[in-house]
Amino acid sequence: MFMKDNKGIGSITPSSKYLVREIITNINFDKAKVIVELGMGTGVITKELIKNCSINTKIIGFETNQEMHDYVLNRLHSNINPIFIKDNSIYLKYYLDKLNIKNVDYFICSLPLLNFNIKTRVNLLKNINSYMNKNSTFIICQYTNNTKFLLKEMFRVIRKKLILLNIPPAIIYVLKKNI
Repeated sequence: MFMKDNKGIGSITPSSKYLVREIITNINFDKAKVIVELGMGTGVITKELIKNCSINTKIIGFETNQEMHDYVLNRLHSNINPIFIKDNSIYLKYYLDKLNIKNVDYFICSLPLLNFNIKTRVNLLKNINSYMNKNSTFIICQYTNNTKFLLKEMFRVIRKKLILLNIPPAIIYVLKKNI
């Protein structure tokens, strides 16, 4: 799938269990009411979200790749009824407004930001920021350090961690809204 859509897919393999574990450990599932995942890929993170969330948590996942979207849709079933949107994350605001969501507790992003032009990157990050409050957390996985300046400009970095046991190695940023 990576070779067919190498601009929209961030990695040649699904996230490793070490990367998924690092992302999941930054989520307080007891308090999470709304979690939005941008770039579900094959659903390895989505699966853990569904497994750990309460029945009252709303999980919304975005994926542009039709094959991957269908794979996740057909593979992950639960009583939580996650919402899987087959569309570009740049339309995040449209869908969250349509779902009447005013605040997101956790954003999880595996999108390859450097594959997007700067205007698209900034607009996406502004949209994410607009749905965050002081308690919200934005967890983003990147495969290069080249986005750190933009992330630091728009968010407060709480933690940054390099995950070597992933192909390719990944950087996890845990971010809060600049207040």
